[in-house]
Amino acid sequence: MDYKQIESGVQKIYDSMGEKYITKTKEIWSDKNHLVSFLSLLTGNKILDIGCGVGEVLSFCFEQGFNVTGIDISKELLTIAQRNVPKAKLYHDSFYNMENINETFDGIIASYVLVHVPKEKADFIIKSIKSKLNDNGKVLLIFTKAQITNEYMTNYDVNEVEHILKKNNFHIISSKEIFSNLKTGIIIAEKI
Repeated sequence: MDYKQIESGVQKIYDSMGEKYITKTKEIWSDKNHLVSFLSLLTGNKILDIGCGVGEVLSFCFEQGFNVTGIDISKELLTIAQRNVPKAKLYHDSFYNMENINETFDGIIASYVLVHVPKEKADFIIKSIKSKLNDNGKVLLIFTKAQITNEYMTNYDVNEVEHILKKNNFHIISSKEIFSNLKTGIIIAEKI
């Protein structure tokens, strides 16, 4: 299955979740300590949330005084995000098309996005993220190694993602794995 087929399937899944995804997102982001740590490292106030969903992260960042932009493939989730964060600039587009966003950012958040990126496209996504970062801009990547996967999911571990980031001239600021229901990797890196 190629990346466009995966993306189409992922879009249908998230569009079908709609309002139900609000509860899931609140559960995923019940602990915002990693997000707070990331935001404290930024030297400017422009944030891009890739795969912003219903706007949970955008809302939190906006409340902290950040200028927020989001991109998501699901029109249904973006409708909810617009309602939750009316001042956010939102793009209904694929993260494979980030060149359609005509600005750069001090920080980019991509939480649980890599899980929908086949390994052969991971380098492309990291390069796209880099192209949207200001000098010394930072990225927060959160990804999982799921026990149960399907054709729309790809597992990454911390070493793989660190390697891709370093190969694309990122400096790793922090990197860790957390073991709970999911094996979750959390990496903060800076564009160099």
